[in-house]
Amino acid sequence: MNDLQKMLQEVTTISKEIGKVLPLTADMVFYDALARLDIDYADSEQLLLLDELSDILFSLEDAKRRIDYLNRPIKETSQLHKGKGGRYETAGGYWSASGDRIELLVSNGNREVPYWTVTNVLHDGKDYCFDRFEEIPMEGLTVRIREF
Repeated sequence: MNDLQKMLQEVTTISKEIGKVLPLTADMVFYDALARLDIDYADSEQLLLLDELSDILFSLEDAKRRIDYLNRPIKETSQLHKGKGGRYETAGGYWSASGDRIELLVSNGNREVPYWTVTNVLHDGKDYCFDRFEEIPMEGLTVRIREF
């Protein structure tokens, strides 16, 4: 097994552990959830812990979301083409909407070979584009969609 696959297995284990902590604050803002704990608001050390734990929980939630994403199976690899409604779609029927997560196969000088990267679809008021890759035309670009 290659080292990257082993690392993914390890972080997937961590994601499961994160999942045990996050339900304690589910459906609440982390800071509000932590504020419900027995806290002495006159103690500057406890206020530091409150702020730091809130930031840590936000980071853990983001890490879990990203790890879980990597473990989702790939549903389709295809090229984007502009459809009738102005949205870009794949041969398999996926169509882009602002905020959608998508993987792009890009060649932009950062690497010697084309590589996959994860980004979000945006709408700039005129047309759809990719977050951090606005200069890359969507038409004909190879993309990958993962199952939900």
